[in-house]
Amino acid sequence: MGTIIKQKSIIIKCSNPSNTIESITCMAVESTAKHYPVSMIWVYSNLSKDDFMPSDQLQTTLSDTLNYFSILAGRATENTKGNVIMHLTNEGVLYTEAECPNNTLDYFIPRTSSDENFDYEHINTSDLAVTLKTGRTEPCVSIQVTHAQSMSHFVNTWASGKPPQAMPMFDKTFVLHSTERKNSLARPQDTQEQQRTICKIYFFSVDELKDLKQEASKDLSQDYISTYDALFPHMILVIAAATQTSLTSEIKILQSLNGRSRFVSCCSSAAEMGSSEHFALQLRSSSAPAPLRSDSAPAPLRRKYFFICPPT
Repeated sequence: MGTIIKQKSIIIKCSNPSNTIESITCMAVESTAKHYPVSMIWVYSNLSKDDFMPSDQLQTTLSDTLNYFSILAGRATENTKGNVIMHLTNEGVLYTEAECPNNTLDYFIPRTSSDENFDYEHINTSDLAVTLKTGRTEPCVSIQVTHAQSMSHFVNTWASGKPPQAMPMFDKTFVLHSTERKNSLARPQDTQEQQRTICKIYFFSVDELKDLKQEASKDLSQDYISTYDALFPHMILVIAAATQTSLTSEIKILQSLNGRSRFVSCCSSAAEMGSSEHFALQLRSSSAPAPLRSDSAPAPLRRKYFFICPPT
């Protein structure tokens, strides 16, 4: 066992939370699927600077970053229908600094032979920041409502100290019309809701999914296509037909699993993929002009459509 010297944990909250408490309804999907743990550690050299990543700076930038990832600072409850309600209450995240004087990175990323050997019991209590004697800092993050790519997006934003280049899929500016062109890390973009929440859930039988996969695979000679790969292009076509939308229009899709975008692009080159491993967010649809470009010329209308399609 390694020696880990922990500081007292503190709660870090959003520095500029919303004045109103919002909530997001999520539907748990793939409850029978086998999930695999992913270990990630970010290592930064101190570049011989004594004040590299001081604790107060880490806490301040974390508080600002949470403005864009407010779902991480919220709390979840489950309703009678089995849906998960994410309450954006800004109760904060647990921040812990620790020092490990006599261990290598192998201690924090164990090389297990199979996931059966992985210790799930303490998966949600890993240290947020660990400093080795060499002066490097490793942020360690454990969260249950995002997948590896989303969590990497969060940590990279925190590390850069700048607003994220691409909005997180669970940030409201991803789905609502932005009313600002410029924003700072401490103050996310203001948004305005164009339409009340619309949630549409599609259920597919095993036979229907099998037919969709067969239809999508008929022109493929060798490449493998999964059921989900076949499902998402089908849903794009359904949405386009039902709304009389051109396939060249921008379509954003929040999916419950990682369907490969190259199969979706064969139906719509403007499709933008967002994903969450354990949850499919029930989000808003809006139709509004985009913000003006830098040359002040009017931007074209942008239509955004969202759907949830958990198979039975």
